[in-house]
Amino acid sequence: MAWAFHLTFSIDASHGICKIDNLAIMTITTKDAFGKPYVILRMWIPNQKTLMFRYVILDLIPAMIGVTYACKVRAIVSDGDPQLIKVINLAIAQKYRNAVRIPCAWHIIDRSLLKARREFHVKWNVSVYWLEWFLRFLAKWLNTFMKPRAGINSEEEYKVSKCILLGFINSQALENFFTPSAIDSLNSYLQEKVFCYESSYCESKEASNFKFHSSVTRQS
Repeated sequence: MAWAFHLTFSIDASHGICKIDNLAIMTITTKDAFGKPYVILRMWIPNQKTLMFRYVILDLIPAMIGVTYACKVRAIVSDGDPQLIKVINLAIAQKYRNAVRIPCAWHIIDRSLLKARREFHVKWNVSVYWLEWFLRFLAKWLNTFMKPRAGINSEEEYKVSKCILLGFINSQALENFFTPSAIDSLNSYLQEKVFCYESSYCESKEASNFKFHSSVTRQS
């Protein structure tokens, strides 16, 4: 499966979902041309430390798929674990020479919104259901920036959509629902949690292959 769909790998390690004491579960997935995910490796690991990540990413995966296919990988998606990021950057330099690291859109948007929402105070006459609808609406909009085939197909389209979003956030319409401090918090959230990753957004798909804009940079 990794030979057939080797352009992108998503790496995730989690301790919370593993019911065995002192073990974490590590999952590596890929996607086909239609975006359908496939698990290529799932394993228990004793910890989420640098040495364990180095073994899996630098030794195990290249041994499974071969050096030729490792060089064909275009992107490695991960969360914000600093030890995992460090190992991925090292692996890109040594084994996956044509790849870039891309932050996981789910962690950037869904997880960060869950933490930031406590700062988004609505006015007393606004229903809590409206806030839930707005947050889902905002998450869908932000997902169009990051996910292929989600609406944004060029840098120009991204810039226009970003400009419209910021105009909407700071519009008179939202002032009728949010407090002034909430508007400031929304702007801070977008700048500090979302737009800081814009150089790594995956833009579009061409001929069933993911295309990454030339502005993509390797994260440090």
